[in-house]
Amino acid sequence: MLLGNCLANIYKANGYDVKKVDIINDRCVHICKSMLAYKLFGYDQQPDKKTDHFVGDRYVRYATEQQKEPTLKSLIQDMLLKREQGDPQTRQLWQKMNKWAIDGIYQTYKRFGTHIDKAYYESDHYLKGKDIVMEHLKDGIFEKQTNGKIVFKTKYSTDAPHVIIREDGTSIYITQDIAL
Repeated sequence: MLLGNCLANIYKANGYDVKKVDIINDRCVHICKSMLAYKLFGYDQQPDKKTDHFVGDRYVRYATEQQKEPTLKSLIQDMLLKREQGDPQTRQLWQKMNKWAIDGIYQTYKRFGTHIDKAYYESDHYLKGKDIVMEHLKDGIFEKQTNGKIVFKTKYSTDAPHVIIREDGTSIYITQDIAL
């Protein structure tokens, strides 16, 4: 945020038309980690501090608990799948915690005397990204593996293929990036 704001100010001072944009990753695994910790260890608590810090504390709590109980990891993927499938209870919790996180982010922007002209929310783009992937699966740009993952591999890469969509059909950050 600080570097971006400095660059925007420098460009603006030199006569450029500057638009500050932000991508808000508001729907993937990291959000589910905070949601699960909230659900398991303090459901219906209200923030007692800056709201994004409250959500962040839940993320840290998840990490601590997952060290003790590795099976929590499977609950995260289940929660992400439910959220993508439109489960009402999961989506309600997601909306509540995202509002807290995003409200806190905007408080930080205000505190630092900056703003965002346009915010792009991952939750608004991941489905379009999935549609693009499915469209180009037919073209051979992407490949569906036997385990169900959809991947991309260039002929120049010796690395493992890049996962674009997980085996359970849930998207990852790059899925939304394709749409953006």
